Amino acid sequence: MYSEIVTFENGTKGLVLDLLPDYVGVLILGTEKGLQQGQIVKNTGKTFSIGVGEEYLGRVVNGLGDIIDGEKEPKATIQYPVERIAP
Repeated sequence: MYSEIVTFENGTKGLVLDLLPDYVGVLILGTEKGLQQGQIVKNTGKTFSIGVGEEYLGRVVNGLGDIIDGEKEPKATIQYPVERIAP
């Protein structure tokens, strides 16, 4: 699915940006170290989104919405897509 997050065997995440009948283009969201052609990639069923809400106020997150301040992971009740497609 376009804009879906996928996970490589080593745990690296990727963002699907190109869908063709025999090819899927993925933007690697992390390091490419440990990635090889032929590895299994699993779909997550989730589009590129981030949790929002008061529990995120004052927190430090990276571009993927992962908490990087060392504190407890908040439980987001609302997820907003990072990119919205206009009608």
